[in-house]
Amino acid sequence: MELRPHDIVSFKTMDDFLMARSFPEWEILGHKEAIYGVIRRDSRSDKNLIPIGLRGVERGQRCGGWIRDEAIKEIITPESLVSTLNWKTRRTEFIPKVITSLINATSIFQDTGLRWGPTGSTGFELATGIKSIKDTSDLDLVVYAGEKMSVEAARDLLTLLEKTSACRLDIQLETPRGGISMKEYAISRNVLLKSDAGPFLVDRTTLWNNLK
Repeated sequence: MELRPHDIVSFKTMDDFLMARSFPEWEILGHKEAIYGVIRRDSRSDKNLIPIGLRGVERGQRCGGWIRDEAIKEIITPESLVSTLNWKTRRTEFIPKVITSLINATSIFQDTGLRWGPTGSTGFELATGIKSIKDTSDLDLVVYAGEKMSVEAARDLLTLLEKTSACRLDIQLETPRGGISMKEYAISRNVLLKSDAGPFLVDRTTLWNNLK
């Protein structure tokens, strides 16, 4: 089973969710048909235990744990959420700024050939139908950069996206070594890398060194 950070998985019961500490007192976002978790980074070597994070109603309500791969019922990738056909959100009375911005971003990405998709509260609501987007929400996106993206290309893409966005953007570039901020990559030689082993400050020129 191939899973990546930001993928959303569903499972049936909290009995399938393993934690190293006690369960939080706040309500886990889900519904009677399924509970949803987001794949997170983790250095645990047991391949049968999948690291996921659960969301609560409030921004700071997050908890990390693990789920066995056989308990996963559905996998929803950010890439799949680019298509409106896969959206489960039921908003009809008001279109949030992040949705408008996502639609604008789709037009820009069409000409790039890049693999990408929405994450964060936007991706979670589109994937599950559970209201998670707030008026103050950023639009979180992930761009999969298995091949090297030049600093100039990242800077140009970021400029286009920001010009058409109605809200703040938080774009993560997923490289072979881990995830980085696209904005940080575009302006700084040293970037914060989020990896399975933890966060590290690295030189941006080393992000694709493992490619043959």
